[in-house]
Amino acid sequence: MTPFKLIILISGICLLTLALAIGITYYFGLDTLGEKFTTGVFSLLAVSVPIIIQYVSKVNKQNSQSEGLKFAKSQNSYDIFIYGFSGSGKSTLIQRQFTLDTLPLKSTKQVDYYSVQLAGGLKDIPNNNYVALNIADYKGQDVTQLHEAAKENPFIDALLIIADLAPAYNDEGEKMNSDTEVLDYVSSDFNRIFYRRIDDQRHKYLSEFALQPVIKYVLGNSLKSIRFVINKVDLLEQMVKKGLLTINTDSDSFAIDLYSEPIQHLKNFCKANDIEDFKVEVISVTQLRNTKEMFADLIREFNA
Repeated sequence: MTPFKLIILISGICLLTLALAIGITYYFGLDTLGEKFTTGVFSLLAVSVPIIIQYVSKVNKQNSQSEGLKFAKSQNSYDIFIYGFSGSGKSTLIQRQFTLDTLPLKSTKQVDYYSVQLAGGLKDIPNNNYVALNIADYKGQDVTQLHEAAKENPFIDALLIIADLAPAYNDEGEKMNSDTEVLDYVSSDFNRIFYRRIDDQRHKYLSEFALQPVIKYVLGNSLKSIRFVINKVDLLEQMVKKGLLTINTDSDSFAIDLYSEPIQHLKNFCKANDIEDFKVEVISVTQLRNTKEMFADLIREFNA
């Protein structure tokens, strides 16, 4: 029961009791009994209401803290929501592309919030327009809880959906901290490990059903750009070099083909909702390959 409903319930009980006391007094003429009832009710209200108010204030304060940063839209603020599977490189992208000491961070159970102000959105891109860049990074736990974790925000300008081409954790759930560890792990059972990673993302996080709550969260009057981002292309190239995988095209095209189904879902969505700026980006976060260009392009669309 919410604090508001609790107040309504207790107040209703007290008022009904008070009405009963007054009724008894007038109907039976029991002035003393009626006075005792009335005094008791007012005493109950005097004691309970301050306690309830204090409780509600405490709950509201906790809720306010747990909600994290709420984007306050201004003319030069650019708000991005990043979504993807755990270990796909969402947080690493933010931390490597921007410096941590300029990113005040607030967190909820499901979302990390970053905010940074840079010229044109990136330090080394000449631009006279300063942009406050706000980024909400979905942590990648349970997609079904996304609508509970992040309140609908009508001010999101861009949605980045990140997929990857290699796992970040081994079968024991331990995080692998180097490319060598990842490649050794994938080499141990390539077909199972590599394609399981792709399938897990396509079916659990990137299916049409899974994307619905994400799109519902970000869809508002401000949503202007959507990017489908495929990370870890450098690892894909190393897999090919090691002979683990044979491809008949370039690595970018192969990566895009792996995720052709969710890409088509997003194209259909953009067409249905008049969102013209949809692009697929193939990147390497660890090498910062195409990451600066991706953010620069988003900023240009924002300033257009």
